[in-house]
Amino acid sequence: DLINCNVVMGASLLRLFDTLVASATEPGVKPSMRDFLLFTVLQCLPWIGIYFNDSKDEVEFERLLDILETEIEKRDKSYMPSIRVWGSDNPLPQIEYIDSLWIQIKNMKNNNWEDNWIVRPYLAFEGKLES
Repeated sequence: DLINCNVVMGASLLRLFDTLVASATEPGVKPSMRDFLLFTVLQCLPWIGIYFNDSKDEVEFERLLDILETEIEKRDKSYMPSIRVWGSDNPLPQIEYIDSLWIQIKNMKNNNWEDNWIVRPYLAFEGKLES
């Protein structure tokens, strides 16, 4: 949340994410490491998406989201049937954890990153933090 308090610059954070995603997409990276790096970036997006929604870095953020979507779609999920817990997809389908997080992130993006569940204690000090 340091980006929302203007402690960390958006461009710096995007460079860090670009580095992590580039590391995940290098040839020869183990799938577990690739998943870890992608998950590391994905789990930050709900907290920072609202910042990039109307910022000057919005285009770069959209580019990052496009790259993430491409990489998530390319992942090998052939192991899913072997770890399946339920025999049926009723009432809910069993979804791989990165896919589940990506679906939630896309839903947040479609809702302009509005949320009611992320605690943002810095909002009480917004005037002080902006000065």
